[in-house]
Amino acid sequence: MTLPLVIYNTNLAVCYFPNLSPNQTALNLAHAIAKRLSTELEKVHLTVKGRPLRSVHLNNDNRYKFAFLQISPTSDTVVTTTATQQSLDWDHYHTLLSNCVNTISLDPVYDTAK
Repeated sequence: MTLPLVIYNTNLAVCYFPNLSPNQTALNLAHAIAKRLSTELEKVHLTVKGRPLRSVHLNNDNRYKFAFLQISPTSDTVVTTTATQQSLDWDHYHTLLSNCVNTISLDPVYDTAK
């Protein structure tokens, strides 16, 4: 079994799930991850959305294996958040992202080996 790969930089994360079959999509998994993360990240005023990854460099044979997560501040976020607090928020997010991807990839409901 090949593990999922997630590459992130502050507010974007590209997800690659190599074991998906054509009847599954990384976007479905990204939505599940986003739902879990959004629940957790309410505490740090961030929301997460799963989006399809579109690129001319992806062919139709593996396009469904990629998705990306977009993270943004909630509308009620106080503008005066310090840089230190923002850094802590992103660190918290990155830890949660890793945990969510691992949990989702092991969940039989989202079994990527089917």
